[in-house]
Amino acid sequence: MDSRDLAALRDDLAAALRGVLGPVTVEGLTRLSGGASRETWSFDAVGTGGSRSELVLRRDPPGRPSEPGAMSREARVIAAARAAGLAVPEVLLSTAEPAL
Repeated sequence: MDSRDLAALRDDLAAALRGVLGPVTVEGLTRLSGGASRETWSFDAVGTGGSRSELVLRRDPPGRPSEPGAMSREARVIAAARAAGLAVPEVLLSTAEPAL
């Protein structure tokens, strides 16, 4: 991924998270190894007051979308597991937008 694509992904993430976390900047965006069918990225969302949230993005690789609704199903399963008391990460945002 070139620097323009990386900058666009940072901007898209910040825009998507605005409704959940308020205005943030995305720092330390790093693609993690592993994951055969989806990309996994780690990053920090930094609020205007300096608050920092360590987050993970899972997405289909650009140009290779998965089955329609698959990511939403995954997010719902994780949210249901959390609601049942299992130790899983909180899903802050789930979208079908291909840019994320």
